[in-house]
Amino acid sequence: MPGWRRLYGPTVYGWHENVKTEMKYYLKSQVLDSSYTKPKADPNYGLTLQAPDSRFLGKGRITAHHSFCYDMQSVWFDTLVHAWRWTGDAELEALLRPALELHLEWQRDCFDPDGNGLYESYANAWATDSAWYNGGEGDQTTAYAYRGYLAAADMARRAGDRETERRHRERAKLIRGNMSRKSWSVSSH
Repeated sequence: MPGWRRLYGPTVYGWHENVKTEMKYYLKSQVLDSSYTKPKADPNYGLTLQAPDSRFLGKGRITAHHSFCYDMQSVWFDTLVHAWRWTGDAELEALLRPALELHLEWQRDCFDPDGNGLYESYANAWATDSAWYNGGEGDQTTAYAYRGYLAAADMARRAGDRETERRHRERAKLIRGNMSRKSWSVSSH
């Protein structure tokens, strides 16, 4: 499966061609268009898995070697953002930019249904196998989204696409503001 932090190390070790090879392999399986518009749980599995026509399996989703129930692609895209920031590789950027746009749309549609910039963490790490989020807003996926929007804004700026840059910076500002207000509140006791 893509994800599970496996590209941070190769990036730091300088294995940049290996990172790009993996990236190209998985990006070939990204869903570019789909009629699936709403996240839906499957009643045939006690509402514990996504339905076959769930938004979770639609546009933006990486399908190669990907489980039907995990969101390992949020961490995978974070590792690619890390590799791009680490190297400044123009080829990596050219491949990453459109794929990241699709991923951010997928992530927002699936995990931020109310649009407030706080994302549900949905089985996005092996440790989440026994965790039940039940729609709760979580720091992990929210942090991945924040870093993704900052990177998308920086790539848009580099491409001279000011409108896309503005849109992504606004989204990053919303995420950071609500994360600071709601998730990192410090108790007064």
